[in-house]
Amino acid sequence: MSEIGSKGFKPFLVLLISFAVSGIAKADDKAVNKFRNFTPQQVQALPDKVKNSELPIMYSFAASTGLALDSALFFSMQLNKLMYSAVGDYSAAVRSFQADLGDPPNGVFTVHQIHQLGYRADLQKLSPVGFPNDFSSWIISESAAVKGTLTMLDDKVAWPINHHNIVCFKI
Repeated sequence: MSEIGSKGFKPFLVLLISFAVSGIAKADDKAVNKFRNFTPQQVQALPDKVKNSELPIMYSFAASTGLALDSALFFSMQLNKLMYSAVGDYSAAVRSFQADLGDPPNGVFTVHQIHQLGYRADLQKLSPVGFPNDFSSWIISESAAVKGTLTMLDDKVAWPINHHNIVCFKI
């Protein structure tokens, strides 16, 4: 293949891979939407072929959690982490959580709701964020420096990950 032909082939290959990957992503979204309103019992009743080939794994895990003997206790703990008073009234807490998700508040968890509950409760486990006490800057005729935390997109990255010390010299 000539040099020009190989250069023209690379963009084509990248485009072909992009289409293939975007098709896969859409298939995953379709599966997520297809099974989102299934209860754990409905997932359990699915044929093994469907569970092994179509069901998103997050819903498989959510269904197994929902079918556990102590699932109500586990869900109560997660709801309490999210400030829903499941200790006082479990059913009302479930319905409030469902309403906050924009789903019908019927008191019966779907696998999507169980997945969201676990995801949101796990966010409460994040460690506290600290900030350095050494913010400084200086400038002289031949150089300048600044030390501190940069503002990142969406402010989601915190010290010490984005703590920087920048020094510039005049050439």
